[in-house]
Amino acid sequence: MTYAPKISIVKDNLIDREASIFLGFLNNSQFPQNRRFIFKAFPSLDERISRGEDEKEAVYSFVKSFYEDHDKEIKTIITEAEKNIADNSSLAIEELSRVMEASWDMPVSYEAIPTILPFSPFNEREKNFRFSILSKVLGKSSKDVLYIACHEISHFIFFDLLTKFSLSIENDLKHYLKESLVVLALNQDTLRTILKLENYKGNPEVHGIFIEKDERVLSLVDYLFESYKNEKSFGSLLKQIIKEMSPVSQDFSQKRSFWNKYGNDIYGSPELADQYNTPIKI
Repeated sequence: MTYAPKISIVKDNLIDREASIFLGFLNNSQFPQNRRFIFKAFPSLDERISRGEDEKEAVYSFVKSFYEDHDKEIKTIITEAEKNIADNSSLAIEELSRVMEASWDMPVSYEAIPTILPFSPFNEREKNFRFSILSKVLGKSSKDVLYIACHEISHFIFFDLLTKFSLSIENDLKHYLKESLVVLALNQDTLRTILKLENYKGNPEVHGIFIEKDERVLSLVDYLFESYKNEKSFGSLLKQIIKEMSPVSQDFSQKRSFWNKYGNDIYGSPELADQYNTPIKI
């Protein structure tokens, strides 16, 4: 017997959860650009901390005030997200699991936690993910909760497949592959239609990664698409690309270090872009 994963939206202790995740990403050596993203979204928080206010106290006070000031909007957004998940998640997850050849022999539940962070992180160990509601709170266009759910669940499936096939992989290569394979998965015709995606390109750090093989240069994402067409199996594709790319995992680590240093500034500077876009030879 196989089971379909369920998604439950968390609504309790949001302010405490939010303050904790804010502090975590303000001081996360693996994702240093996120501190910059947070302060860009919330310059008043940056000012308070820069003035020497205790970081923990400043974050909690800021988050508490934000939730109180936008209480009505936040409750409405969460209610709408619950309805969207209830109405549409089963079909989307069924198609995602078909594409990625995933199956579950026991009940699985993923927690979706709303956040005002300007990005949507996930927790591999605890099987939960955040979905950013910031843009909607501010009345701007935003990513749909169902899209975010499928994006993050694809990562959980990716990690499950690594375990299933006993595949070992370095962390930085793992990061680039999970963020590229989700582009492959969500752009498959049926899933793209369900999620109403058009020209989905994934997270910005993968846009400038190129692969050189047999004197041909393709973006990492395009290389995966081409390989998938040849393999016609997600599992076979995963084994193949890890075999091909593990010997050059250090090159991916250098790309990750470069991204962590410069972030999106890379795409605004021809000099930085030329360095980041240098193909990785496999």
